[in-house]
Amino acid sequence: MKTKQASFQNFLRGPRAAAARDFASGNARRVVELSVTHGAATFLGPGGGIIAGAAKVNRNNLTGAKRFAPGGRTSFKVVQSEAGESLAFWTGLQRAQLRVPGKRGTIPMTLRVTEIFRREKPGWKMIHRHADPLAKAARKK
Repeated sequence: MKTKQASFQNFLRGPRAAAARDFASGNARRVVELSVTHGAATFLGPGGGIIAGAAKVNRNNLTGAKRFAPGGRTSFKVVQSEAGESLAFWTGLQRAQLRVPGKRGTIPMTLRVTEIFRREKPGWKMIHRHADPLAKAARKK
């Protein structure tokens, strides 16, 4: 089991982190590539909505990334993660400095995140993401 966990940690630090950085700069291609393309998938986003179904989630990813301009930055702080034969998850924080088209400067954002992945060839595919703003009081701790 330790090798599966180590492999998943490498995935989080590599392809998943790269996809998040691209998304924060307006490019959803890698996030879509890491997401399931059919069947069950869910996204519970910062705005409070629920999007269900792989096609709808991927459409949302494509339109969501367009809200950001090149030059955004983001990183994950993994609090907990686990990987098994067919499923893996991580929970923690995503911190970002985002650029919005037509606006100067960056916008800071800290989200609480849970992501669940299913093993498919050639690797892990996201089936669920829940991300919501970290409460201001918690940011000070």
